[in-house]
Amino acid sequence: MKDFWRLTYFEYKKLFRRRSAVIGIILVYLLSIFTCVLPIIGSHYENGAAVESKYESLKRDKAYALELTGRKFDTELIMEMSEAYSHIPEGVSDYSSTEEYNTYARPYSEIYRVARSGYYSTQYPFTAETAANMTKDQADDFYEVRQENMISEMESTGAGEDEISYMLENDSQVSKPFIFSYTDGYSSLGQFIYTAAVFLVFVIAICLAPSFSGEYASRTDQLLLTSKYGKNKLIAAKLFMGVSFSALFSLTVILIQAVITFAIYSTEGFGAPIQMIDALCCFDLTVGQAVILVMAFAVIASIYTAAMTMAISAALRSPFPVMIAMALINFLPMIINLKGNSPYLRVMQKILVLFPIRMCNMWDPFSSFMYGVFGNFVEPYIFMPLFALVFSVVMFPITFRKFKTRQIR
Repeated sequence: MKDFWRLTYFEYKKLFRRRSAVIGIILVYLLSIFTCVLPIIGSHYENGAAVESKYESLKRDKAYALELTGRKFDTELIMEMSEAYSHIPEGVSDYSSTEEYNTYARPYSEIYRVARSGYYSTQYPFTAETAANMTKDQADDFYEVRQENMISEMESTGAGEDEISYMLENDSQVSKPFIFSYTDGYSSLGQFIYTAAVFLVFVIAICLAPSFSGEYASRTDQLLLTSKYGKNKLIAAKLFMGVSFSALFSLTVILIQAVITFAIYSTEGFGAPIQMIDALCCFDLTVGQAVILVMAFAVIASIYTAAMTMAISAALRSPFPVMIAMALINFLPMIINLKGNSPYLRVMQKILVLFPIRMCNMWDPFSSFMYGVFGNFVEPYIFMPLFALVFSVVMFPITFRKFKTRQIR
């Protein structure tokens, strides 16, 4: 066992001797920190003059939201929001700069955001003007309209009746009316993690691409495979280094982001329903639970990326094509969305979101794209990480065997 740890140490040493790896790692930490503090840097301007710093704006909006925290998201609260928004002057494009908005409507801006998420559809574009002219009947129908929009969204993306029924079954377990709460700390952290994950998967691929292909390129594979531990412990040490490095790297980045984010926004809102972030979400989860899951998904996605990178590295002769392949694997799913009124497109979209980077996008694991397994449906936030872990576990022995059985020339 001592030999295994010594070999692992040397693999880490090789990693940190590469300048590109060290620079990439440092940049990820710096960019992750910068992402968290960027929203509070600078000021808001009107007519070229600073009217409020972004940090003061954040504190003010937080105070407004905290005053409403704990209230039921019901007809009474929606009508209060409507009355507040009715003070906004008509026909003003930049209404958020008006005195009326800041005096009356701004304290209810978070209520407007949640209401808009539930009411909005292509047939009913919910705007500030719509909010200002709501009737009591419309406010009464919030949860009915929300459910209709959830069904309509699934139908428009090719979902079948069974999948829609399963979604409604999940939604029936969600407590209604929602209890409003300030949740900016958690919603912001979810966004920051996704941004950090974009850098993480890219740098992990750069760091691990030479794991095996680098030995081929430098022709040290022949020496390693004929050495005492070349066909067993050395390969295991390479795999262990890749997995442990990816897990620790991503975990430290996420924890740093969490500390900074909660220091700025506070931890208020852990027990709020996830519907405070996305009113159309059908799962009975709290905002805090959802963000903890996203943090775990980012670590799993990093291990998943490491498994794929090392498998491709064992198959190719040079690190550069490994990096190209991983860049395509990680970034193409970010820009492709195969949504349309077709069951085939829906299946393809479900496959697309199984790639590492999409696991870290908070909206994909908590979407209504259920996975059918042996005649039953499985929630995406359960299926996606399980798939990634199983895929990774399968890749390790394949990588091990690929390098072990390489022909020495």
